[in-house]
Amino acid sequence: MKVAILSDGIPGHENQSIGILNLLEEEIPIKYDVIVLNQKFYPFRALIKIYKKLLSQNLSIRNAEKIKNLYQDLELENVDLLIATGGNTAHISASLGKIYNLMTIQNGKAGGVKSDNFTVHITLNKKNGFSNIQSFFPPNRIKPFENIVKKNNKALFLIGGNGSGYVYRIDDFISFVKNIENFSIKYNISPIIATSRRTPKAFEDLIYSNLRDICDSSSVWFHKDNSNYNFNDLFKSADMIFVTEESSSMIAEAICTGLPVCTLFPEKYKKEKRHQNQLRKYIESSLIRRISIKSRLKFNEISSEKNIKKISMERLYLKNKILKRIINE
Repeated sequence: MKVAILSDGIPGHENQSIGILNLLEEEIPIKYDVIVLNQKFYPFRALIKIYKKLLSQNLSIRNAEKIKNLYQDLELENVDLLIATGGNTAHISASLGKIYNLMTIQNGKAGGVKSDNFTVHITLNKKNGFSNIQSFFPPNRIKPFENIVKKNNKALFLIGGNGSGYVYRIDDFISFVKNIENFSIKYNISPIIATSRRTPKAFEDLIYSNLRDICDSSSVWFHKDNSNYNFNDLFKSADMIFVTEESSSMIAEAICTGLPVCTLFPEKYKKEKRHQNQLRKYIESSLIRRISIKSRLKFNEISSEKNIKKISMERLYLKNKILKRIINE
């Protein structure tokens, strides 16, 4: 099967799309390309977004062609399936599916496009329509590790920044740095720090200047290294994961390792309903522990077989549901 992944340039969205592809690859031979979308008239993107939404309300071939013409160099050849993630990709994904008569998998927000315009529409919350599949986790590239045992005396800290209603302040990170120092001494743990594009440079500089002497050499500093890191390599090095709470995709990838996960929230955050509902599901399933970013850190050596079974079952459920839809198409 030839697959095209439509990318809006956001690494987290592309990783989720590749996560879906990886599920299908377990059962179907696949070749794929990533197509980075380049929208014309970019300075007018707010108006164009409204225009695309209006056209999508009645997604005829004619309207689909109008949407396609808003993008540069977007011709498809010998493609069987489109995969896309996020509201920025939904209108063009549905349009290309209509024009080329392709199967489409849309993951996450659909930007007002009806679910029935896709072969499969994966969401975290239930929507109306035959094409909708409700997923427990955002799709991702991580599979549970086998035979998890304490091995390296290392803890991974995935550090983001503002987003999803969360606002991190400098005093949050001053307390956080001190708590990592105390945690490292108390449990004889080497911290692996991984900052991201959302981490303000001033916060990264604060962490680096205070913790660089005790950090593991595999630590990744986004503003210094100017690179994206391989989550899987970092996960394999760790015995436990701490992750800031604004990113649902980072939390899901951490959970799906099967390692103990603790999420960190700041003093100030707005309770965005969808995000908080997802966290509540993880808490009720005992997949995460939540603490304030200013709280004392504790090491959890226990990895639950029950949790790993839950993760594996949810992953298998999503794969089987998608396969059923695209095979029957």
